[in-house]
Amino acid sequence: YFFSLRAILCARSSYFAAMLSGSWAESSQEHITLQGISHVEMSVILHFIYGAILDFPDKVDVGYIRMLGIADMYGLDGLKEVAIYILKRDYCNFFQKPVPGKQQPVLECMAIAHSLGVENLYAACMKWVGKHFAKCLSERSFASLPAELQNNCLVMLINSLVSTV
Repeated sequence: YFFSLRAILCARSSYFAAMLSGSWAESSQEHITLQGISHVEMSVILHFIYGAILDFPDKVDVGYIRMLGIADMYGLDGLKEVAIYILKRDYCNFFQKPVPGKQQPVLECMAIAHSLGVENLYAACMKWVGKHFAKCLSERSFASLPAELQNNCLVMLINSLVSTV
């Protein structure tokens, strides 16, 4: 169980505002149950809502990708930005120069961003891949990308070559 103030939940989340002050059945209930969210994930949400965290707690083993989806679902745009920041930091090393054999995390992050519709992160990953395409193409992880993403990379590379001519 977690205890929280309705006013704070409603002020920080459009989802909770609709649930707790709208016409949903939960608006008249003293206690609500959220399905499909773990105790740890709810703890991260409440840490964010009450403390506006800028990172996930060190002691908490939580999936950044899962938290990105949860933040999106619950209308917690700030928490979504925290998850994106952590992906940029931990998967993409803030898009620094590639280290031999280390392109996989950026390619994986690109696939994650594409699947979750995080356009700005996807675009940043694509830009990095375009800049370091020769190294990325030789990675096994590039071959394991979905055909659509491989094609998007090739189209982006062709367009960048055409625009520089």
